[in-house]
Amino acid sequence: MSSAAYEGKTPLEIFRLIAPEFAAVTDSTINDYLGLASNFVCSGKYGKSIGLAIALMAAHIMASPGGYSNDGSTSAGRITSRKEGDLQITYSSVSDSSDYLSGTTYGNLLKALLRKKGRGMALMTRGEVRGAICR
Repeated sequence: MSSAAYEGKTPLEIFRLIAPEFAAVTDSTINDYLGLASNFVCSGKYGKSIGLAIALMAAHIMASPGGYSNDGSTSAGRITSRKEGDLQITYSSVSDSSDYLSGTTYGNLLKALLRKKGRGMALMTRGEVRGAICR
């Protein structure tokens, strides 16, 4: 389904479509996370896909370690090591990860959406860069 399929829907409606693992969570709780997520997503970067971006960010926050996990969500941080005999999997914590969004599928989808909008490039600078521009 293309991002255009989500246009005209509220972030809550989009969240319900993309994050079935949180079906048991109340709309009120999800709206709280959507409000939080909207502080971290710039509308100028996502254009008409802003609702999808907010829903993805909210799902990412909820699925991240330390997020909402009342329903038994199995999302975790990035896998840093695996072992087969006597099964051992090590996950990074959010503070250990240099890329916070890579910790969940939702975060990776948000990064892919940003790249699709042509905003996935970075600039190399000398010295300190202060502040972030959100247009």
